[in-house]
Amino acid sequence: MESGAGLAAARMSGRHGRLLAFAAIASVAGLAAGTAVHAAPPVPPDPPADVSVQCEGDVPDPVDLTAVDPEDGDITVSPVDDKVDGASTHEFVVTRTWTFEDSDEETASVSQTITVADTEAPTGTAPPNLTVVGVDQIPTAETLTGTDTCDGDVESADPVDVTDPSPVVDPDDQVITRSWTFTDEAGNTSDPVTQTITVIPTAADLAITVTPGDDPAAAGDQLVYTVRVENLGPDTATDVTVTAPAFTAPAAGATFDDTSGCDNSPSGLTLSCELGELPSGQTSTVEVTIDVPLTATGSISQTWTVAADPAVPDDDDTNNAVTTETATTTLADLSVITGVAEAPTTSTSVANGQLAASALAADDAVTTTITIDNAGPSNATNVAMTATFTSAITELTVVDSGIYTCSLTAAVLTCTVASHPADATASIVVSGILTSTATGTAEIVTVGVLSDTTDPLPTNNSTRATVTITDDSTATTSTTIADSTTTTAATTTTIETTTTAATTTVAAVVPTTAAPASGAPLPATGSDSNNVVRASIIVLLAGLAAVLIARRRPDLVASLRPANWGGSAPAALPTRRVSSNGVSTVIEEPVRRPKP
Repeated sequence: MESGAGLAAARMSGRHGRLLAFAAIASVAGLAAGTAVHAAPPVPPDPPADVSVQCEGDVPDPVDLTAVDPEDGDITVSPVDDKVDGASTHEFVVTRTWTFEDSDEETASVSQTITVADTEAPTGTAPPNLTVVGVDQIPTAETLTGTDTCDGDVESADPVDVTDPSPVVDPDDQVITRSWTFTDEAGNTSDPVTQTITVIPTAADLAITVTPGDDPAAAGDQLVYTVRVENLGPDTATDVTVTAPAFTAPAAGATFDDTSGCDNSPSGLTLSCELGELPSGQTSTVEVTIDVPLTATGSISQTWTVAADPAVPDDDDTNNAVTTETATTTLADLSVITGVAEAPTTSTSVANGQLAASALAADDAVTTTITIDNAGPSNATNVAMTATFTSAITELTVVDSGIYTCSLTAAVLTCTVASHPADATASIVVSGILTSTATGTAEIVTVGVLSDTTDPLPTNNSTRATVTITDDSTATTSTTIADSTTTTAATTTTIETTTTAATTTVAAVVPTTAAPASGAPLPATGSDSNNVVRASIIVLLAGLAAVLIARRRPDLVASLRPANWGGSAPAALPTRRVSSNGVSTVIEEPVRRPKP
């Protein structure tokens, strides 16, 4: 017994330990004296702190507590609540008590006080303010429903109307302030919530809608907004005006360039478009154009507002403004043309998308010009051009790369640039030598161009240059466009002499002057062609004169006949055949006998 009490006392600390130790010492002393000693009561823990709450539902749930007894050890009990009601459901006091009793019927207890007091008033929201046309449009006053922390939904008291002016002079021209209050079960009353009802004799309800023409809009291009203003009535609106502030990023600096439909033709960074008078039930439509900046990215935001003369109020301002959000994109129409010309001849552009070339022959030094154009509307980013040359040309050298950075590996030319500006052209010039074995029609190079920017017309992003290589006397050039070839032959005039028995035929080939059929060789042009035509006409006239002489003076023709022609009858006279445009004319003419 002594030993057990001593060990128990040794394990205790603090107040509880000292009490238990004292009880053990007293027990030992009593036994030594031969007297009976009662053990101490249980030692309880500290109770939860007192608390105040708003509502009955906020009262904390009860918890068990444990006391320590010197003889019985741990004693765990549940609390007992003693409730004292107040004026309402949410006004009362709870005393929560825990009582501990040991086997010797010694007791100890602790308590917590919980105070419930609803002190918060309900809340509620009034209907939105409104404007009505005429006293007949005033809405009927209704009971509202508010919210209370403890009671949930609560109904308002009957609303109270206060008019201005008071008393009312014109029922169709007044302002009514309508108020509601909310009271909960504990008697807490809210501050009034109010609605303002403006009664007017006339009104014009304007509504605005705005639609972007392109979504997304291309950077560097134009964006057209269609602005539509409608008067929902019931009266005519005057001095109607649509306004818009300056654009912010990414369209900062964009100006209103064209405002078709506005009475005042506004322009600039901000918009003030006057529409004048707009009768009830009528609509006015305006097209507003801006230039989207080349650097625009992201979304273009703009707020459009319509207003009119306040003498005729707008009884619904919720439809007087609208905000548009228009995405942006970039578009760059890249195209490429190529041409081969004899160095140092400068190639010239032609309408079919390639460059014209001079007549070329084997071993000629030539230049290949690659021209890249960006028709926009946006800058083209990370542009790459690749040109692959054929074996018909050698000794390639980049002469000029313009804004591009180029590298030449074997017969492949690669050129790049970080940004090719919109509406700008860049040329790359490469020199080379036509191979000595090159003859006929030869493809010189194929070219393609790409960029990170979307190209709305990719069909013009590639091309090729083809030439016809001949000797210098019959040199021709050929430019291939969309797989069709147009060839221009050098103009020549030849005299062909044929002798059959005693007949000599001389054919003068005269170039045609008629328009060629589609795909046919083009006629010669310029002063050389005109000289050939004049010479051919002279030959033809001389032949006709010879025919007339032969018919009128056959004796003269016979006297000029050579001796070795033989026979009693005159031999056939030599003839000359003149051919023009596919029509041949045979001319008989005397030939003078050589002098002895």
